[in-house]
Amino acid sequence: SRRTVTFGKTIVVSAVASVPSLGGSQSVSGLKAQLVHRTPASSRWHQVGQIRTTNAHGSVRWTTVPNLNGRYQVHFRATPSYQAASTQPQVVIVAPKLHVNGLSTAPVLTSTKITGTVAPGKPSRLYLQKLVHGTWSTVAKKAPKHGTFKFTISPTAYQTISYRVVDIGTRLHSQVTSKTLHITVVHRTLEYGDTGPDVLALWQRLHALHYDVGPKTDSYGWDLVHAVTAFQKVQGITKDGDAGLGVWKRLSHPKVPHLRYPVATGYAVE
Repeated sequence: SRRTVTFGKTIVVSAVASVPSLGGSQSVSGLKAQLVHRTPASSRWHQVGQIRTTNAHGSVRWTTVPNLNGRYQVHFRATPSYQAASTQPQVVIVAPKLHVNGLSTAPVLTSTKITGTVAPGKPSRLYLQKLVHGTWSTVAKKAPKHGTFKFTISPTAYQTISYRVVDIGTRLHSQVTSKTLHITVVHRTLEYGDTGPDVLALWQRLHALHYDVGPKTDSYGWDLVHAVTAFQKVQGITKDGDAGLGVWKRLSHPKVPHLRYPVATGYAVE
């Protein structure tokens, strides 16, 4: 038989010793039995746990935690009345315990870490995969360090991206795939000195709302700092001159200031 268990989980291995008798079989009690295990990388059987003795029903059992792929077998020792005998090998596949930390949003044009843990940490090779047009594509590879890992992503567009981590497995452990992360790319927090297309988009939006943003630019200079501060004041949010998530949200549906003392024509300053 064959079964798969997650690394660190407990399994129970049991066997029954019996001999043919009239009308069926008869359980054999008092037999010494040992549980043995062999990995795909070895030709030798190794004892697992203590030697047990069959009970009145001829049964014996062990509780163990498999660490490696392999076969388990119960060996009954010979006695003056019975020959030695062994059960059919039972195949146990061990799947690494792979955990990816939750991540639902990531700022655009900014390095963000996808992190997690895997046990056992070695030997192992991890692939970061991204869903592209319905197909999973590997975008990064690395080995875990002390059972932990981190991949760096830097989204370039406002969209929802799906990622997963795959442990490709070895002869000693099976392949396993993490849960899928659905990451929504959001505006990054812009501050003095930043550059990029999102800075230009911020300039264009504030300019359209008639804030004094200075000459057209994709660099976050003092003109934009002052314009953002003024925008934050009008919206009633914290005035720090940085374009964070609160600023981006309000840029979509901003409060529009109105003159308290409007004039018929020309410009007015209050």
